[in-house]
Amino acid sequence: MSAEKCILDRFIRRIVSVIINVRRPIKTIRRHPLTVAYSSTVRDEDLVPIPLIDPDRNGEVLGVRYNERQRFYYKSGLTPEEVVFDKVL
Repeated sequence: MSAEKCILDRFIRRIVSVIINVRRPIKTIRRHPLTVAYSSTVRDEDLVPIPLIDPDRNGEVLGVRYNERQRFYYKSGLTPEEVVFDKVL
């Protein structure tokens, strides 16, 4: 194995995939602020599968059932000059 291939293999093994959403409004948000749940307060039992039916494929997404232990962060008055980042776990 060449030195370049060995280095590349080691590098690739260290790569961790992370999805980060970047949210920026088109105009200032006056109503219905962006709200994000703290993942540590959402239990597996709170997640409800919802069928997703599309002409090309079927699948499902997860809805969140209310639980008084859940905690949220919200950003009201978000302007187009501001962005919110959130990491998908």
